[in-house]
Amino acid sequence: MTDFSERGVQGDPAQARQNGNMPTRREVPGMPERIADIHFAIGSATRVTVLRYVLEHPNATRSALVEATGMAPAPARLALAALEERGYISADVEGDRVGRTVRYSVDRSKVSEDASAFLGWLLR
Repeated sequence: MTDFSERGVQGDPAQARQNGNMPTRREVPGMPERIADIHFAIGSATRVTVLRYVLEHPNATRSALVEATGMAPAPARLALAALEERGYISADVEGDRVGRTVRYSVDRSKVSEDASAFLGWLLR
């Protein structure tokens, strides 16, 4: 049986919280990196919104995403960067992007394969 207790937290569990209210993010015991990546990608409403939008609008720009979803620019930028870092989204611009229009697309096969792997891991 997997231990889901708050290992590594000394004393009162309430002190293990950020900002006094938000729990700290903890890794799931025994979760492989590939599974952790997709878990992270779909573990936030912002990242799921970005992923869905770019899936439905290949070659989308961040400004189009922000306008269509009502999302603030900073969270959109952070979500795009996190999804790109994990290989779920790619940009058509390499290197410095300042002043350039960047278009994003989703690697559907990676999302599908990792989501299937996540379910396989979860239901094992």
